[in-house]
Amino acid sequence: MRVYPYDSLAIHLIGYTRQQDPKAAKDRSEFNYYLPDMVGISGLEKICDSALLGHAGSELVMVNSMGFVSDVLERNVTASAGKDVYLTLDLSAQQIAEDLLKDLVGAIVVIDSASGAVVAMASSPAYSLADFASKDRYKQLLEDKNKPFLNRATMGAYMPGSVIKPLTALAAFYNGVTAEETVDCTGSAPYGYRRKIHCNKRTGHGEMDLPHAIKHSCNVYFIEQGMAAGIDILSYVYATAGLGRKTGIEIPEVTGYLPANGPRWNKNETAYVSFGQGKIEVTPIQVALYFAALANGGTLWKPYLIDRIVDRNGTVELETAPRQVGTLSGTQENFAAIRQGMYMVVNENGGSGVRGKTQKSILYGKTGTADVEQEQKDTKHVWFAGFSEHPVTKKTYSIAVVIENGESGGKTSAPIAGAFFDRWFPAPPAQD
Repeated sequence: MRVYPYDSLAIHLIGYTRQQDPKAAKDRSEFNYYLPDMVGISGLEKICDSALLGHAGSELVMVNSMGFVSDVLERNVTASAGKDVYLTLDLSAQQIAEDLLKDLVGAIVVIDSASGAVVAMASSPAYSLADFASKDRYKQLLEDKNKPFLNRATMGAYMPGSVIKPLTALAAFYNGVTAEETVDCTGSAPYGYRRKIHCNKRTGHGEMDLPHAIKHSCNVYFIEQGMAAGIDILSYVYATAGLGRKTGIEIPEVTGYLPANGPRWNKNETAYVSFGQGKIEVTPIQVALYFAALANGGTLWKPYLIDRIVDRNGTVELETAPRQVGTLSGTQENFAAIRQGMYMVVNENGGSGVRGKTQKSILYGKTGTADVEQEQKDTKHVWFAGFSEHPVTKKTYSIAVVIENGESGGKTSAPIAGAFFDRWFPAPPAQD
């Protein structure tokens, strides 16, 4: 039996159950009448099925000529309940994240940057457990072009756009560049033969050091630094951030795509990869994790949803401990310079993410807009990724927001991130 007090909240994570096929039960032949168990089909219901299931009971019964039970002669085995599975999700945070995605197509991931624990993970559109009661409704969901069964937080692979730029900055540092060195943005960057890539400001930003290049999301700065570093260094640094491989979270996920040098690699493609376009794909969970690493000083965590499993006697049978799986390439000075630029993105006039400025905390972040071709038309998948400190607990949480078919990272995704923290965080303590 299952009870869902919050209906379909976190449905992509929790998943759903179905009655087991009695023929699949190992002990089916021992009984004349067999009531099948509810078994997990997807999500954490499937992952934790053996813990949640418990043990079935059995009875020796007398039946009448019609097959109805008339008496219980013997209770051979008493049924026992399964174990309790406690998740890392914060109820309020999950509710807010799902509410902010209402009527949008995209995902939000929020992570405790000190452990990798997933605090909220929402994907939209979603579905309801009630949808399984109707074959017509279920078929409609299967055929929906927006794929409501897809958990975009872990199974959605997107071009990152400019949220990749902090990692390109780390590649520039690895290549010997300092934060103070400047690039003159004239409005476009040359690449290949008689080709140019325009900056987001066609007239140019002028001389840009690293923090200001992050603040204004200057394409020219990152193209020049990325081209100077080359695809080998870029790929190495991106790999230290967990790109191109699964994160290890308990539920299904995809790897994304990490570019690599080789005989088929066109060097001109390096220019596009440097600012998150072209042959590179990431998942929202990956982005949230490397922004958590930028927040905590370089530690890349394995994310997790299962906090602990407790038996009916209250004994903790399993408890998840934070597990470091990597370290970002860079020094504390490198991270500080990037964080300075991320502060300016949200909190200074002219920053690309000022619409995400928060009232209850200080939000650091980076916007991103990736141009994609979809159904023979150009569209945009837009990002905001960053982190903020809880005003009471002082814990820092990273966030990744991706919205399909949005206007821009600054106009669409940044306000969602800011609204999340303003709604979830309590008011800061009053100052004496």
